[in-house]
Amino acid sequence: MKQVIFRAPHRWGSSINRGEEISEHLQSQGYQSKYWDSPSLTTQTGTNTLPSDIKDSIVVYLKFPVDKEYEQVKQNNNKILIDVIDCIGNNDYSLEQICNLSYFPLDGLIVPTEDLKNKVKILKPELEVEVLYHHWDKKHLQNVEKYKNDINEFRLAYIGSPAGHFHKEKIDNLTAVYEWEKMTTTSPYYTCHYSVRPHNDSQFLYKPNTKISVAAAVGANAVHSRDNALEKLLPYDYPYFTDSDLESVQKTAEYAEETFGSPIWNEGLEMMRDLKNRTSIERIAGVDYVEFFERF
Repeated sequence: MKQVIFRAPHRWGSSINRGEEISEHLQSQGYQSKYWDSPSLTTQTGTNTLPSDIKDSIVVYLKFPVDKEYEQVKQNNNKILIDVIDCIGNNDYSLEQICNLSYFPLDGLIVPTEDLKNKVKILKPELEVEVLYHHWDKKHLQNVEKYKNDINEFRLAYIGSPAGHFHKEKIDNLTAVYEWEKMTTTSPYYTCHYSVRPHNDSQFLYKPNTKISVAAAVGANAVHSRDNALEKLLPYDYPYFTDSDLESVQKTAEYAEETFGSPIWNEGLEMMRDLKNRTSIERIAGVDYVEFFERF
């Protein structure tokens, strides 16, 4: 496999998860891989463009292309990919726009859903494209032991940014954790996580599987809409899937609390254990990424 460079225009949560952590795991498996964002580049090279000696490699841009370095990267016989992560779900750009960047010709795309993959194949058949699921961050495990004696009580929580919290105060006994520094430290405390997106909204259609995988990682179930990203990750009969309208979500949240600790609850947890394994960094980086990169 070629050397892989994960390139971010800035350092933020997604670039750490989808760049730095993936790169470090690939390195641990003996592959050549590096993560670079603009601040670290400025420190190392006095510039915010990739070093000119990066040649014959795979350069994965995280979320956004870095326009000013494209010509050098292409001239050095590198393969250029973009991992869209949540950009299409956030309406930062459309699939059509990213597939047809005339000034930034791509060799491949990484997308979060099968639907997006199929659309890329129609829009740009020559592109290599793959769904590479978002792994769960091991920082969420740091307090699992601390809270292991508290798992016998139903506690429902939305863990994420306020912008993605739908129905908010209309769901009984739903706690919200918006603070970045608290998300990984408190996630094991909540025995049922919450992620609901409006049906056929861009977030429902195109956002990655991050929240459900975090719930699985800490041994929780989740009241969750049937987002496209979960199409191949959870069985259709997962007991706490919900339609996105308020009445359905309220009923599903009540059902989750009523069935807490029951055989139905435990069946859901078993499905989530499978999901935890499927979206571990060992599987995502060590198998899925490697198989995709070997195409180049």
